[in-house]
Amino acid sequence: MVDLRLARTLLRIVPLVVVALILISCTDSKEKACPLTIDSVEIVDTKMYEGKTYALVRRITGWHDKVEVLQLFDQEPKLDDCRRDLVKPIIEDSLERDLAIVDFVINLEKRTFEFRYEKTEIIPPIGLRINFTQPP
Repeated sequence: MVDLRLARTLLRIVPLVVVALILISCTDSKEKACPLTIDSVEIVDTKMYEGKTYALVRRITGWHDKVEVLQLFDQEPKLDDCRRDLVKPIIEDSLERDLAIVDFVINLEKRTFEFRYEKTEIIPPIGLRINFTQPP
C-alpha cells in the first residue's frame, strides 16, 4: 500500500518539477534569445531619390502560416542577430499571398504602398522595384 501511495505522489510531483524547470530555463536572461523561427529578410531594391537612398525589404515571417511583409527604409536597414529591425521602416505593409501583384507604387506623401493585385492560377515570383508616385 505504501508503494502505491509513493508512486501516485511521484506521478503528481514529477510533472510539476519538469514544468518548473522548463519555465526557469525559458525566463529572460541578460541576453534576449531569438524566437524559434527567424524571419527571412532580403533587400529587394535600392534607389536614390531626392538626395536619400531608399531600400525596399521583403520579410517572410512565421512558421506554418507565413506572412510576407514589405518594408521601405529611408536609410540602410540594420538587423540584430535575430533579424529584427534596429531601424524603423517608414512604410510597412503585408502582401496578399494568394494573389499576383501586377502594379506596385510607393506613395511617399501618404506613406503607403499602392498595390494592384490579380487572381491567377500561377503566382509569378515577386519582381518588385522601387517606383515612387510623382506629387501633383
